[in-house]
Amino acid sequence: MNIRHLSSICIALVLFPLAVQAQTFDHFDDSTLKPFWTMLRETTDHWSVGESFIEIVTQSGALNTKEYNNVQNVLLQDVPDEPIILLETRLIFEPVYWYHNAGLIYRIDDDNYVRVSRGIYPDVNGVWMEWEVDGETFFHFVEPVPETDVLLRLSRTNDSMFVATYSVEAGSWHEIGKENIRFPQGQAMAGLQAANGEGLAALGDDIPARFDYFGMRTTDVRELRAAPTDLRILSAHPMPGHPGGLLQVGLRLDRPAEVQYFVTDLLGRRVVAPQSTGQLASGTHTLSVSLRDVSPGVYFLHATAGRSRAMQRILLIR
Repeated sequence: MNIRHLSSICIALVLFPLAVQAQTFDHFDDSTLKPFWTMLRETTDHWSVGESFIEIVTQSGALNTKEYNNVQNVLLQDVPDEPIILLETRLIFEPVYWYHNAGLIYRIDDDNYVRVSRGIYPDVNGVWMEWEVDGETFFHFVEPVPETDVLLRLSRTNDSMFVATYSVEAGSWHEIGKENIRFPQGQAMAGLQAANGEGLAALGDDIPARFDYFGMRTTDVRELRAAPTDLRILSAHPMPGHPGGLLQVGLRLDRPAEVQYFVTDLLGRRVVAPQSTGQLASGTHTLSVSLRDVSPGVYFLHATAGRSRAMQRILLIR
């Protein structure tokens, strides 16, 4: 028996005894979706239920800032009002172009969500945790993770602490990111999504993302403490900034590391060349990023340390 299939069966058997209120563990073994699912922005020719999996074919669409809120075929169900929630899926997906992505989503609305994705972002072929609060987008990346068969998890404790993890080996989980995220009031929904990206950046072909199962449970048993995240972007000032000025970026390192950073435009083209800080101690630091010769517009600051990558949206105005 395939170790992945065996792993998913074992997870299913373990999941329910641990749960205080078992919500769902769907193997997609029916010819139609179960009644607790809702399909947001459905296009019927781009999803189907197979033999013990659901396939969502990517299309042009994104959830980036308030400008792009059009990911299609987002599969969702209500999240119960419990203090600890754990989401999990097994994803078979082979991204080949920028912005191909698929994975888990926890959603209040299109401007307030957390996604745990496998995909390709400019300079990244791996997994990431992406979240928005009121349309402001943030990321943690882990790369390289080129595998096409991955397990993804997202846990939420005490309504606001989210931890994203992934596995490419049965039983071995690695942290992508951990964030305290305060969302506005609203009914949370969770599920699965796959997309190509938006606008000029959505140049890749539509490709299938296969999800072998989706699990959601509520439990009194807290997750094992994951390894600390290498890097987090805490702040960027002034915001909006101005062409030709300096951007002061606050960082936190959970362990000593060398930080590398650069700035890209919306198409992933570098407008500020990669630079390095040299080795920094653990703790908080401030980087001064020169925006000389950068025109007004929307950009992304990318910072890496070890296997962690964080990204901050930048708006420049005259």
